[in-house]
Amino acid sequence: MPRHYVRKTATKYNLEDLQKAIEDIKTNKISLGRASQIYSVPKTTIFDHLKKDVIRVPKTGRKPLFTEAQELELEDYILKCSKLFYGLTIKKVRKIVFQFAERNKLPHNFDKINKLAGKDWYYNFMKRHPRISLRRPEATSLNRINAFNKADVKVFYDNLKDIQNKHHIQPDKIFNVDETSISTVQKNSKILAERGEKQVGKATSAERGSTTTVVCAISAAGQYIPPFFIFKRKRMNALLLKGSNPNMVASVSDSGWINDSLFIDWLQHFISYAKPSLTNQVLLILDNHESHISLGAYNLCRDNGIIMLTLPPHTSHKLQPLDLTFFWTSEECILSRI
Repeated sequence: MPRHYVRKTATKYNLEDLQKAIEDIKTNKISLGRASQIYSVPKTTIFDHLKKDVIRVPKTGRKPLFTEAQELELEDYILKCSKLFYGLTIKKVRKIVFQFAERNKLPHNFDKINKLAGKDWYYNFMKRHPRISLRRPEATSLNRINAFNKADVKVFYDNLKDIQNKHHIQPDKIFNVDETSISTVQKNSKILAERGEKQVGKATSAERGSTTTVVCAISAAGQYIPPFFIFKRKRMNALLLKGSNPNMVASVSDSGWINDSLFIDWLQHFISYAKPSLTNQVLLILDNHESHISLGAYNLCRDNGIIMLTLPPHTSHKLQPLDLTFFWTSEECILSRI
């Protein structure tokens, strides 16, 4: 639960006295200085309200982090992301707010280690912006069972139809992007044995494998973007690319998995080959992985003519083209050569 702060009152005068001072000046034509003395209201305060011809209730407490315009921009962005990614969790919104503050180079006291806005700030922000509603995350297994339903799938295809009707994007400009992981240790393959044999042995390596992520994108016309590899390392080693496709790109991460920053790197790689623009837009179909939801990725796509369309959560096993047709065959091919 958020903490409740006790505000300190900075105002030293009564609003009724301010109102009386202004009325006395206008009606009885007394001087500004005389009104200030009678009603104990600063001359500058009376003067400011006389100019504006309206009495504003002074704000007390902490100075807001964002201006009203920035908060509206942030609200609009969160609403768009919520629609695009079928809802956002509290943690994801806090992450977006942190990125927004960093992008605008605003001094803040947010969690710089985990890169999250504070819970108190979040709850107060939500009170100020009731239009934003969030989804409650459920267990993945339950989501996966329930997610593939007619209503959610219909929403996806309705969105796809709307995009096509509006932009008339050709097959060579419709891409699916997805990530797959490859272990350096080969999986056990099936072997033949006499029927009825209860235990079949096979010598296998006891080496503990390291995970490498491969980001792939293929268009509906069959064109592919050179793969983007992510190795589990601290630093990149050029020897890892020996014998590879000259157009292939590689990077590193502590876990070997993609993250927000690496997805933006991949988007820049994608832009260099797909050549999207504001007048020649590209449709990019992708899943709801958390690395895809960042302020940097959203702005990069918006500014370069990339329209993102996401699959409903936990439906990749049924709707993701790369999952259904490419990854399992390519993985078998790769492992057979290790």
